[in-house]
Order: sequence, then structure tokens, then C-alpha cells
Amino acid sequence: MKQNLTCFFFILISVAYSYSQKVIYSPVDKTNFTGFETDIIGKYDQSILVYTSFYYTLPNSFAKGTVTDTNNGFEDDLNNRTVTNEIRIFSNDMKLVKKKRLSLAPNISAVHFVAFDDYFNMFYQYQKGHTIYCMVAKFDKEANLLGKPLQLDATEVLDYNYQSQVYSVSFSENRNFFVLYKMENDKNGLVTLNHLHFDGKFDLLQRSETKIRVRNGKDFLHDFTVDNEGNFIFLRTTESYDEEYAAYLSLLIQSPQSDTLHIKRLVPANVFIDQFHLKIDNKNKQYIVSSFYAEKANGNMEGVYAAIFNYGGDQTPMITKTVFDEQLRKEITGKGKSKEAFNDFYIQDIHLRSDGGFVIEAGNFFHFPDNQLQNRWNYLQYSSIQSAQDYLLDNQYNGDYYYPWRQWSFLAANSFSYNSEKLLLMDFDAKGNAGWSRVLTTSETGRFRYSVGCSTAKISDAIYFFYNATVKNKTFITAQNVNENGEINTQENLKEDKIIQGADNGHIIFPRYGKQVSKKELVFPCMTGRYICFAKIEL
Repeated sequence: MKQNLTCFFFILISVAYSYSQKVIYSPVDKTNFTGFETDIIGKYDQSILVYTSFYYTLPNSFAKGTVTDTNNGFEDDLNNRTVTNEIRIFSNDMKLVKKKRLSLAPNISAVHFVAFDDYFNMFYQYQKGHTIYCMVAKFDKEANLLGKPLQLDATEVLDYNYQSQVYSVSFSENRNFFVLYKMENDKNGLVTLNHLHFDGKFDLLQRSETKIRVRNGKDFLHDFTVDNEGNFIFLRTTESYDEEYAAYLSLLIQSPQSDTLHIKRLVPANVFIDQFHLKIDNKNKQYIVSSFYAEKANGNMEGVYAAIFNYGGDQTPMITKTVFDEQLRKEITGKGKSKEAFNDFYIQDIHLRSDGGFVIEAGNFFHFPDNQLQNRWNYLQYSSIQSAQDYLLDNQYNGDYYYPWRQWSFLAANSFSYNSEKLLLMDFDAKGNAGWSRVLTTSETGRFRYSVGCSTAKISDAIYFFYNATVKNKTFITAQNVNENGEINTQENLKEDKIIQGADNGHIIFPRYGKQVSKKELVFPCMTGRYICFAKIEL
């Protein structure tokens, strides 16, 4: 999934030092800001392209300039920011070659990119008066605009100070299909989902409108995506945690050639589901849905529930339940309470294997002091997509999309310490039967939530995990890998040391916003002191 980064300014002090591999830092940008957005576009020839936007909040009487924001309805001062919107071109050794200022519209927002071999598309929205426009622009590999931007859709809004973006975009793995969608909330429990289906050239294939009953705090629409046949797929989870009823899932599928919305319902028996996750296996034409589960309302996490749907037809899905065994629990807790071992774990991704199997990735995430308003069983209610506003924004480019603390994304700074200590990997075959399980120790902590969590990259036959390890109050960018047999750190470049060589003191990398730009290179945004720069890791 592609992610944008919006962070709020505060002074972050961290130390980094490392011993193996190679990390190269770009020059530090000394722009003063209260927030910024960035997206790693990709690597073309020997150039690395990165989008940046800096903004600074001004008093109302001095507001000027343009606006870039991924506002989810929590802010009401959208006109009080000055902004720079640029594409930065770095050399292969991360020297800044050029800045290209974007002049597409006076106030763009919701910026994200889809890269191809010799060009890339930029999606953005802008507001003029009471109208929000959704656009796409095409650029060559030197960041030159090709032709004119194309308007995909437009929406009239009553309060132009309230919400600066209403659209989301999903696309297929083969980049041949794009779906633009928006969700209008009538606040009486009915959501109108408007979705436009486009081919790879942005010719309109289908425009549809679907009305879905969504009860506040009980029904959740999420995991919107597109398969390689152009089908628009998403989940509707219904939760009601009482003694008689736990949760059920609706897998909704809309073909680009039909107005009919196909619904596949799943009612897990005798379990209480945490949060469903969806992964499309285009090669094997399957939809994989998985979640942790408990055996009673507000209970402990007991295992993994998995359902595998085939494309098309009304076949009954393959369903498995895998119980966490005592050995795995002890590996997590040591001498602690094993019954509560997985209560802080949240599924982050489902990694596909070539043979139809898959690996579930989950991390334990907690903050200190504990937030008494939010717990394992109500954190979805605080999701930005469920906020009481005219349009429900599915901001899948937000790095907190699968993180339990995403509800606090509107806070500028706080006194929380964000932490993650373990990474759980569980292997399943093509029928959902469990294989090996592995636990990686990560030892992450930070006052800034974007510094906690990991980025992944598939290199050779292994999955690499990049994260910030904290040892004696010093932070190191670190990597570990696991191959398809469950063997840990078998790659030659990680046999001696997991710490990446060349990390400077004072730099803190944001792992969740990194992107693999070549077979053995990744680029990450990072912060040094109060300023922003970028880092490239070579393996």
C-alpha cells in the first residue's frame, strides 16, 4: 500500500550509530515548519525523485500562501498555512541536483504517486470556492509535466473551510486499473459510496453509486483495493461485542463492467474477531482475509483466523483457525503472563508466497503512559474514516492506517512514548494451514510515533524488515530478514551484524514511509534535530 507522511513539528533528540551495510544521507533541509508531507516517488536511471511539502501555521490575520494537508476533519485552520510543493531530484549518492516547484493549482492536497518504468502519475486534489477537484498529472522521469492535468471528478462542498479533500484512489497491482471513490455520510447511518473505474489511460469504464448502512461505532468500511481484473474490493466489518454476537464480515466486490455489487458474507463461529485485513493474491486469483481472534468479548488474543476466497462464483471460502501455542507465547513473554502475550499485537501486512501461501506480519505496539480512553476492542471507533463529517475519508496513505494509535494523528505533540518490542511472523500454506512461526526482537521506542514500526522489502527469496532499534538510549537503523523456510538472517549481508553501516548520530529514520526503489536500495525520510533530510540504504 502507498503512503504519504504528515508529521507535526517538535524537537526530537536521538542518536544513531551503526556498523555494517551502507546508508547515505542527503543534505539537511533547513526549512522551518510545523508540518510536512513527503512521498518517495522512485528511482529513474541514477536519479532519485522525492516529493516534499512544508507548511507553517500562521496567525489568522497573517494567513497567506497555499495549503497542502491530509486533513481528516480535525483542523479548522486550513487557510492558515504557507506551503512549498516540490519534487526533489537527488543523485545516486543523495546529493541534491534540482528542486522543481509544482504550480498545478493554488492549494493542492492528498498528493500521492504511482510510478511506471519511464514516467509517473501524480494524484492530487484542490479546492476552488465550494468545489473540490480530483486530478491526475503525468510526469516524465526528469519530473517534467507531460501535457495537461486531467480532471477525474469534482464535488461541491458547503463549508470550504471544513474539509480540503474527499477522494481516495486505489489501483491494481499491474497498474491497469484505477478506482476513484468518495464516501458521503448522511449522519443517519447511511453512507453513499461513489466510485469511478478507469483503465490505465484514465478512460472511464464505469461510474457507480452504492448505499451502505453504517452504524456509528459498530460498522466499518476499510481495506479498499483493486485486483488485476479491475474489480473494486473492500470490507465491511460489523462489530457488536456481547454474549450472543461477535462480528461478521462482508467482502464487497464491484466489477468495472457491472452495476451489481457482489457481497460475500462471513460469520465467524464462536470467536470474537479483532480486525479483518484483506490481501489480493492476483497470481492465484484469491482474496485472503485474516484477523486475530478472542474466545470471548473483550478477551485475550488466542490465535489467527483466516479465510481464503476464490475469484468469482459463490464458492465457500477455506477457513482455518490457528491457536497460539504455549511455546510461542513463552517466546513473546519470557516469564510474563502468557495468556496476555498477544494483546498488544496488531497485524500489519500479509506477505504472499509464490506457491499460494502467505506470511502474516504483526507487531506489538503500545505507548506510555497508557491511554485509558482507548483499548484493544474500541480503537477502530477512533479511526479517521469514522469521524463525524460530511465525507468519510479513507486515507490509506496515512502511515497509521493499521496502527492502534492512528486516532491521535491530529495531535501536534504529546508526552507519549511509543514502543514496539517484538515482530511476529506466521507462515501459512495455500489452504490456510499454519507452518512455521518466528519472533524477531526489535526494541523500538520514541517520542515520535512515525519512528516506530518497520518497512519491508522483498530481496531474493527473503523479506527484509527495517526498523529503528533503541539500545541504551541510542537509536540505530536496523535490518533483519526471513526467507520462505523461516530461516532468519541467512543473507550474506546480514550474517555478521544487523546494524546498517554509516548511520550518523542525530538522524532518526521514519521506516514506515520508506520505499524500495531498486532491487537492493531503499529510500527513507528522516529527521535530524528539527530538520528533514532523506536516507538511502544499500544492501
